Amino acid sequence: MDAVSSAPPQRHGAMQLDEAKRNDARGITLLEELAAALQRRDSPGLTEEDRHRVAVEDVEPVLVLLQEVLHASTSAAVALHQDATGHGPHSHPVEADMEDLWQKLRIADCAEQDAQLKAELVNGLTHASDAEEATAARVLWGAQPWLSHPAFKTEQK
Repeated sequence: MDAVSSAPPQRHGAMQLDEAKRNDARGITLLEELAAALQRRDSPGLTEEDRHRVAVEDVEPVLVLLQEVLHASTSAAVALHQDATGHGPHSHPVEADMEDLWQKLRIADCAEQDAQLKAELVNGLTHASDAEEATAARVLWGAQPWLSHPAFKTEQK
């Protein structure tokens, strides 16, 4: 049993948020690594064999790790939504007042929007992408329009 699944109900949501923010930071780092790998792959003077080696050894693993971050972000958003709507293992809708429920729904919605943005960015990156595309994805990801939402700040009380 992991730390999140064994947490008391009142801490479960905060732990999911912390996990989403850790995944967010990991994604930014991976996008920086991807931009650097794509720049190496597209460097002048490389043979086609060298370009292929960089693609296999440097680009592909980062693309796979970005998919893992995307999966983790989506899982966190689903768990937050399930808990907010009373369908999760740590949800107690009868015990929640309407203000608390509304807050949980807003947080779950922000996490879902964040996961959708990340899906658009990650799924748009391929072996054919260039360093500029990865950098643009990193800038959009780093803007954190959803994980910086005020709803998250009130949850941390």
